[in-house]
Amino acid sequence: MKGISTIPVLAEPASSLVLPEQLAQQAANAVRELLAEAAAANTTRSYASALRYWAGWHAARYGIDMTLPVPEVTVLQFVVDHVVRRSADGELAWELPQAVDQALVAAGLKAKLGPWILATVRHRVAVLSTAHRLKHVTNPCEQPAIRTVLSRAARAAVKRGERPRKKTAITLAELEAMLATCDDSLEGVEPRYV
Repeated sequence: MKGISTIPVLAEPASSLVLPEQLAQQAANAVRELLAEAAAANTTRSYASALRYWAGWHAARYGIDMTLPVPEVTVLQFVVDHVVRRSADGELAWELPQAVDQALVAAGLKAKLGPWILATVRHRVAVLSTAHRLKHVTNPCEQPAIRTVLSRAARAAVKRGERPRKKTAITLAELEAMLATCDDSLEGVEPRYV
């Protein structure tokens, strides 16, 4: 290994060196800053909204603040509170108590009374899963029971005739009009730098 002897030795006193514990905190802060800087504003807003909803739902449902890790049964309760199913009498049902639903709407955490579409429930569970992963705590959202219930809920929704809403594709004329506004600058060529 040529050149190893040419690596300079730090001449700083030991008191100014960073200890491993401090480095770990500095590294954790740097990672948080990198993730925050790279995150799209809409994604950040969406995640913040989802976590506010989780906290509001938990407080309204159980009367206590939510802390991580959330128990698996709490995630299952969240799913059955928000996912529509066909009950034994053939009617569509969900388990969110009316008082809790009204409280969530009144608090501005939910737009309107009633159940959500499955995609919204899945998104909220995915956000909670991400929060658990980032905190390095046991993730209830990855448990087989949660995955199975969400998977079966999707299958049941399809059987009821529900289909995912698709966005209308952009037309060629609209695409050409958008491209006509681009110049040769970095911002004009690469929209993510805007």
